[in-house]
Amino acid sequence: MSAPRCREGIRALASGWTPYGPNPWARRQSLWGRMKSSFLGLPLVVRLLLVVQAALYLAVVLAGRLPGEEYVTLSASAVTSGRVWTLLTHMPFHFRSDAFGFLFDVSVLWSLGGIFGRRWRQTHFLFFYGTAGVVGGLAHVGAGLLWPAGCGVPYLGSEASSFALLTAFWVVFGETPVSMFGSPPFKGKWVFFGLAALEVVLFVSGNNPAFFVQAGGTLGGWLMLTGRWRPGKLRAWLDGLARKRERSRFRVLH
Repeated sequence: MSAPRCREGIRALASGWTPYGPNPWARRQSLWGRMKSSFLGLPLVVRLLLVVQAALYLAVVLAGRLPGEEYVTLSASAVTSGRVWTLLTHMPFHFRSDAFGFLFDVSVLWSLGGIFGRRWRQTHFLFFYGTAGVVGGLAHVGAGLLWPAGCGVPYLGSEASSFALLTAFWVVFGETPVSMFGSPPFKGKWVFFGLAALEVVLFVSGNNPAFFVQAGGTLGGWLMLTGRWRPGKLRAWLDGLARKRERSRFRVLH
């Protein structure tokens, strides 16, 4: 074995992982050590997004209320009154009471942002993340204008971008077997479909005023991933669906 390969093998043994699986004789890291290793292994743009969101939420928790909150909060009335920049500024912030939304956004960004941040260029990842947030914001504003009583509420958070990342996981790794918390393996697409179904149920029961933010992020992510935001590609896809429907209508049963 050559010297570089030998050194690489020694590093792998010391880290607790070998090409054949975990090394049972390596000293196990603490939970904090594993989290630190995982965080430092993320792409730089994902780490920056996580730090910014965590720092801003901590500042809101300590301050009790975000100073100048009305200038960064997204709502239909804010955009129609001229504060169009809230389509961007709502993403890194969270309301103090929305701890679950903050944890959801951070956990999705940590777990899936690392995957796609490595597959794409970091500028491409940032464009995808930010554009999905803007599309989700536009959907929330449109729903607020059409249905002020149900969807005209102020919103802070990056759930649109989180659902765009979940959509990317469905499109790219939909058929890949995954396991969660020791469950039997299942196809990755069911993670997205399960969360989407839960959000629909919450919306129907009146407990999810941010539903159109999530739906807009999902649509924006799907269009960017498939390229069907281009009229030519969208028309070809719709024509293909129409031809499939025609073939199924005249299918001969034996």
